[in-house]
Amino acid sequence: MTDSVKEEKKEELRPELKMLDLIEEEYKKAFATHGSFRSPHEGYAIIKEEMDELWDEVKKKPLVARSRPAMKNEAKQVAAMALRFMIDCEITFDMEG
Repeated sequence: MTDSVKEEKKEELRPELKMLDLIEEEYKKAFATHGSFRSPHEGYAIIKEEMDELWDEVKKKPLVARSRPAMKNEAKQVAAMALRFMIDCEITFDMEG
């Protein structure tokens, strides 16, 4: 792969990388404040709450009342909490009790 092709591929990924950076920042902020989920039920409830907040933004009418930044922010929070849930599945949740 030539350097110019590599640069083109990198350019194509920039929006995704930018969004991943935003998710990482949100994840770190939430973890510093709240730590791990105490149980899978708590994790589910928080993800659902974030999804509900995203849904509230998505269904706003008239359509001009929708806010791209607000929808993006809610989606970022959903993604960050889903990441937290995945990590807690790996290292935190006690599946014995």
